[in-house]
Amino acid sequence: MRAHTINKVVEEDGFIEIQDLPVRAGQRVQVIVLMPDEIAPAALYPLRGREPFRYERPNDPVGESDWDSNE
Repeated sequence: MRAHTINKVVEEDGFIEIQDLPVRAGQRVQVIVLMPDEIAPAALYPLRGREPFRYERPNDPVGESDWDSNE
C-alpha cells in the first residue's frame, strides 16, 4: 500500500475537503486522519525557570549507618 500525505487545516468543524489526489474513479482508498498531540512547553521542560539543584557536600558519605562493616 502506498501512502500519500497532505497537510490541511480544518476550516469547518467536522469537515475537510481534499482535492488533487493521485487516484482514479472507482479506485478503493483508505483514509486515516492523524491529529498531532498538543503538548504544552511546560510539560516538555518541567524544570525550566526553577532554581538549579545544589549539593552542599557531594562527597560526604550517605547512609553510612545502614551498612554493617563487621562481616
